[in-house]
Amino acid sequence: MVQVIRGIEESSFYQLLVEKGLNEGIEKGLQKGMQQGPIAEAHPVVLRLGTAKFGTPSPETITKINSLDELKVLHELELRILKATRWQELLGDR
Repeated sequence: MVQVIRGIEESSFYQLLVEKGLNEGIEKGLQKGMQQGPIAEAHPVVLRLGTAKFGTPSPETITKINSLDELKVLHELELRILKATRWQELLGDR
């Protein structure tokens, strides 16, 4: 049985499938990283700017901001900080 498995693993078709799977996995990982990287960086920006203007956020506020997973929404919050006067106004009904 072990020899059969080794024979399959050494076949060019098997190697092609493994290579294709690895390449697809790498591509998906890169895409996911590119999407999540900016989002992960935007959370601290909103919290830092908001803290400078409104004071220390409540744990609930921090949780709300960190749960946001759309970069567009986080960028909108960054701009809304300029006009908002408190955390509740910034987050609205989020």
